[in-house]
Amino acid sequence: MTKHKFLKPFEFTITPSENLPDSFFERLIEFYARQTQGELKLSFIWENVLDKFHKRLDVALKAKNVPEVKFLLDHLYDDFTVFRIDIARFGPTNPIVEKYGDMVIATANALGVLRLCSPIQNEGESLNLETLITSMENVIGCKLTQKGGGNMPGIKCGDRFISYKLLESLCVWASMKRLFFEGNIWKVLEAGPGTGTLGVLINEVSSISTYHTIDLPTTSVIQAYLLALQFTPDLIWLAGEGESLKNKIYIHGILPSEKLDDSKFDIAINKDSFPEMPPDIIKGYLDFIANNLFIRGVFLSVNQETCQSGQSRVFEIMQSIQGMSLLYRCPFWAREGYVEEAWRKT
Repeated sequence: MTKHKFLKPFEFTITPSENLPDSFFERLIEFYARQTQGELKLSFIWENVLDKFHKRLDVALKAKNVPEVKFLLDHLYDDFTVFRIDIARFGPTNPIVEKYGDMVIATANALGVLRLCSPIQNEGESLNLETLITSMENVIGCKLTQKGGGNMPGIKCGDRFISYKLLESLCVWASMKRLFFEGNIWKVLEAGPGTGTLGVLINEVSSISTYHTIDLPTTSVIQAYLLALQFTPDLIWLAGEGESLKNKIYIHGILPSEKLDDSKFDIAINKDSFPEMPPDIIKGYLDFIANNLFIRGVFLSVNQETCQSGQSRVFEIMQSIQGMSLLYRCPFWAREGYVEEAWRKT
């Protein structure tokens, strides 16, 4: 395997919430109160995600404790929560650095800025990180960098900070551009976006009108926080608020809303979350997506598939969804064991 000599030691970044007004955190608290009033009917997922960090965040949000909410979100990556999976999986510094190198090259290939060479041609070669990143920026049309919570894992290139998830999401963005190469994507829905890294790219480099998310309440709070760091709180609408002309990012959370039910989208995306759910819940999401896409709209799925029996597979469940035809299905550029597939509404 080619050694990625361009990578420096593993680094971290901290972008504190001091850049955001207290009023934004008060909005997050009110949003969370609206989302969690009454009984949540997704208790099987709820118990899954409420690890130590989420439980502390849940308590702080319910107590309307702004300083504690700010502290927790600023230290989102400090503990081995679900968001530190890359460190947990890949161990000490050197293996992670090599993994980042593989991801940089995979992303460059996905964007078409690096020619695939044979192992013999690559042997002994040293790639230049700055050149690769600049080439990718030329393709996407903006600077490739991310603002993140405390101790977010990533690499530094000049004044850029690039997380692992940002590179993975860039491969998904490349697929979106291939699917819509003849026109713009106006309205985007992402189901289960986690920390919202794909949303960073979609809103940074795409000429969309609106970006919408549906997710669990605590995760939706984290999305809103990280997207507010990247952009401004004024761009973000939280379910239950009045609308503003500045709103471009719509965080719907988990509860049904007329605004979401009446919306139509050019593309709906799910990346790395549906297989964690029971089949009936996935089918509910997929039925909603199929009903809320424009004619010729696209559903893009990037999810794990294994040989284990009992795993929920998007492809199998999509067979029962009416009015959707498969465009393609192939391995995903950025992660081994993951399948990318696209379906068009007919």
